[in-house]
Amino acid sequence: GYGDTTTTAFELQGSKSASPQSNHLQTATLSLLGFDVDFARLRYEKYDGSSRIPETTDATIVQDAWRRDLTINSLYYNLNTNQVEDWTERGLQDLQLRTIATPRKPLPTLLEDPVRILRAVRFAAQLSFSIDPALVRAARDVRVRHALENKVSRETIGCEVDSMFGTRDPTRGIKLLMETNMIDLVLPIDDVPEGEGQEETAVGVESDDARGHKMEEEEKDGALVRT
Repeated sequence: GYGDTTTTAFELQGSKSASPQSNHLQTATLSLLGFDVDFARLRYEKYDGSSRIPETTDATIVQDAWRRDLTINSLYYNLNTNQVEDWTERGLQDLQLRTIATPRKPLPTLLEDPVRILRAVRFAAQLSFSIDPALVRAARDVRVRHALENKVSRETIGCEVDSMFGTRDPTRGIKLLMETNMIDLVLPIDDVPEGEGQEETAVGVESDDARGHKMEEEEKDGALVRT
């Protein structure tokens, strides 16, 4: 049964690395051998369609694997058996194929949380992976674009873009944003008044105060990197 798998949830009270905004996820972070290690309970997520912040409940390891954003993020290491467990039966294969894909159908996955496509681009840029064609097609769907515009604050988008530029191949990330038709939404170019030089054009991801307040509401429960 699934209960034979050791997947322990750690809750480190008072940990400096554990964000109080992530309390509903029961997560904690500690530094171990030079790495930041995240601990989280197994959970199932339910979205109501109006927000990218889900309701969460306890789950089996299989449910936890299938709710994750990417197949390569749905792998588990069993401390008892010293084996990697691949409950979606795609994680190890996609690692070998160097492919970014979703465990479930990509379109509903992106509509639940459109930030996932930005994470997919970031992982592809960092790891020099390709993005699954089905995921690219889903990203081009106008409904995903609408969800990114309306569910996600400019600050959150900006953080993802900053992370993408911090990868070892940000040019690849830009090309993937173009391929998914997200470039103008993620990196908007301000209108240049007629007659002014092109050098006045600015690229940015900053937002106004209203969007800042929106982010505070959306991110108040600290949606963790998906996981």
